[in-house]
This record gives sequence, C-alpha cells and structure tokens, in this order.
Amino acid sequence: IFSFALKDSEAHYEMSISVRLLAPCAIGNPITAYSMGNNRLVVGYASGKVVSVVPVENELQLAGNCVQLDSDRNIVEVDELLRHAEEAIRAVILRNDNRVCVVVGDIGVFDIKITDGTIESPRLVLFDQTHEPIVCIRTYTLHHEHEIIVIKAGAFDAWLVNTINWSQTKIQVALPRRAVPILFDGSRIIWTEESCCFNQISSPNIVVCQTRDGCKLSKFQLLRWGTNSPVDVCDDLVAYVAGKARRSIVAMDISVSSKEDVSQRQPLWSCRAHRHTIVAICVCKNNLSRDYRTNVVISMAKSSTVKLWSQGRCFQAFYRVYPIRFSFGYPYRIMVKDGKIYVTADQGIYQITFDNIPLEG
Repeated sequence: IFSFALKDSEAHYEMSISVRLLAPCAIGNPITAYSMGNNRLVVGYASGKVVSVVPVENELQLAGNCVQLDSDRNIVEVDELLRHAEEAIRAVILRNDNRVCVVVGDIGVFDIKITDGTIESPRLVLFDQTHEPIVCIRTYTLHHEHEIIVIKAGAFDAWLVNTINWSQTKIQVALPRRAVPILFDGSRIIWTEESCCFNQISSPNIVVCQTRDGCKLSKFQLLRWGTNSPVDVCDDLVAYVAGKARRSIVAMDISVSSKEDVSQRQPLWSCRAHRHTIVAICVCKNNLSRDYRTNVVISMAKSSTVKLWSQGRCFQAFYRVYPIRFSFGYPYRIMVKDGKIYVTADQGIYQITFDNIPLEG
C-alpha cells in the first residue's frame, strides 16, 4: 500500500492506493493482449503464450500446476492456457460460459474451455482468409463482446467472426493502407490515419465507419496528433496525445449529425497534461454523469505518474507510482474494470486500486 499527497483547487488531502503485479513478463516478451472478467485475468504475450490469473481477496492465486514466488514473496500458481502459438496474441475474449477465446495473429481463434479449474484441449478455428506472414503485420483484429473483426490494411473486405456459433461474415470496410483501427463497438469501426508531420495543414483524421454501410464515413481532424501517439475512444468522446513531446491531451466529440460538417469540428478541451512523455491513455465512463462529454480520461506518463481528467480538469493525480516503469518502449495499455485500473508496464501487468474514484468499466 502506498500513500500519495493529492492537491486540488480547494483542499489538500491524502489518499492510499494499492499497486500489485498480477502477471510478470520477461524482457523482450511484452504483454500484447489481456482481458478481465468472471474474476479471472487472461494475459497474452508476444511469444504466443497465454496465462490465466485469478485474484482472490488479499493474495494472488493462479490456478494451475506451476508454483513460484513473486516479487513480494507471495506464493503464486501459474495456469498456462497456451504455451507457444505461431504468432503473437492479438486479442483475448472472456465469455460468460467459462470459455476463453484467444486471437492468434491473422490465423484464427483458439477456443479454450475451463471447467472447475480443468483446462480442456484448445480448439483452433481458422479465419476464412489466407494467412500471409508479411501481410499479417498490417492486419488488425478488434473485438466487442463476442464478436471479432479482422481487417487488412488496404483491403476492401473485413471478416466479422461470431465466437458463439463461429459464423464468419464478410463486410465491406475500405481501410486505407496508412490507417490504424482503434475501436470496434459492434455498430461502427473507428480508425486513425497515420501522419508523418505535425503541421496543422496536413493533420490526420479519425474516421468513423458504420459496419452496415462501409461507404458511410465521418472524418474528424486530429490536430497535432503524431503517428503511434496514444489514442482511445469511449462512446462519442475520443482523447489523444498531441504534440511532438507527447505531453498534451486533446478531447474531441465525434458524434455524427446529418446537418453538420464534422471535418472542421473543434476539440472539446485540450491541456498540457504531464511534464514527461505520455505512454498510455484511456477513456472510460463517468458513473456520476450520463453525459459522455464528462467521461474520465486516464493518462500515464513515462515518469509513472497517473492522472485522471474530466472536461479538461485534473481531479486526481498519483505521482511516481512505484514500482511501475516504462523504459522499453512497449505498446503500453490502460484498461478499467470494476473501478480498478490495469496497466501494462515493463515488468508486466499491474492492478491499481483506490477508493472514491468515479470510474466505470
């Protein structure tokens, strides 16, 4: 347990937070996907390995057959779902029927069933498309609930996979070659166009595509957004890291109106957020408000500082959260589940817990 002194415009008070390492990772083998649900955390690695973590009360228990000690000298039991797949793990889906779906590259999905702690042999369901090792680098997989969408950059088709009946449907989505998908919510796909400079004249766009009508696109300018800078979307609020130093945050409303020209829409708010480079960002619902424009933006800087924002105001900050580190340049990620924050770092995935924070995920 660590105590941090927090300050806002009206009061100065202290608050305790808990930071615990759930799943470690070795150097050169970062965590590429993870998901939390049914009191279980499933983690996928770049090497194709998948492990299952079950947190219980005050200690960490991993169901399985390999017992080890973590950095805090707690007994940890590791449950290995997959030892080594052919490609990196792209996505992990936890279903309510004790099944785990693991997306491996653009090859297919491993369907794994866990019954009373017993793991059945994984079943591989191949995608209805040709696996090309070189093209696989520019193939993206997004998921929402029980659906997975597989998109190849530069292709005019995408595959929508239902993990309940394992049906595969082809839909028309013209994804440009210089584009990176960031969200699939069942009814729309959102991607960003890559940019090579920070000139406002050539600002990239964030594109909203309706899955039922692949030709219906809405484009919003991302001012001062650079290639590979963190960006996230929740409802109709998108937040991204801007500037060459990647220390600022910009929030935009991407709701679509039939009578409005959205290409010139201005940001809702922007601010200089951190003194150091921002490595990850997340947008989640604010359980104190139904207005998506008040959604909470969580940012984490290279200095291990976590800040929570709403409508351009930082209402909570945790400085230099020990022992989280961001030095290797991995694709770091933040996720919110049941009011807790999960962060991938150099050492693995951490769980950050605190009270009285209006987060919903």
